[in-house]
Amino acid sequence: MGARGVFIGGGAVTAASGRVTGSSAHVRFDDESGVRGWLDVEPYMTNRVWEHVTVEQLRLLDTTEASLGRAVVTAVRVTPVLIADGPLLNMQGVHQPYTPRTIVEVETADGTIGLGESYGDDDYLGVFTAFARHLVGETVLSPNRLTQLAETHITAATVPPSLVDNKPSHNVFGDNSLHKLRATVISLFEVAFLDAAGPVLGVPRRSA
Repeated sequence: MGARGVFIGGGAVTAASGRVTGSSAHVRFDDESGVRGWLDVEPYMTNRVWEHVTVEQLRLLDTTEASLGRAVVTAVRVTPVLIADGPLLNMQGVHQPYTPRTIVEVETADGTIGLGESYGDDDYLGVFTAFARHLVGETVLSPNRLTQLAETHITAATVPPSLVDNKPSHNVFGDNSLHKLRATVISLFEVAFLDAAGPVLGVPRRSA
């Protein structure tokens, strides 16, 4: 079956104690009738090793080099925008009718674009733009890599002092800090990575 490309893989199903409670098998057939036909002659079935079988359809990640290459980041665009924000009266007075935001576009080798959005103040915009330069060549399938990159490239010496001065922030709750700034940058690009990863993996996007 493996030589014909029918059997993809499988393994043991274990309980928390480590005791084997069953098996899983990933097989490729056109429809469920093909699976049932295989089970009718499968030795584990005919010899009653498997007594109860559940058949479910699933989509496996395509790990071929060609498929994974589609997920490589080829361009990152950071764009400041203004959005309408009603001038409500609050404890700090009436604010301006527009608020700045940053839109991030992460483009992969196959042309997929993932979007992210965050603060648009000049200081934040500069940090986002500088960080974006380090993402070309990365893959959107590894969003955890963003944490390592942030720890390397976002330091107290490379960002505006006002964002890491441990004083009260007007953008986020609590005080400014390097930890909070890194989290802001990571979350912005993580959303864009995940947004692009869906189409690359063949998973449809959903809109609210």
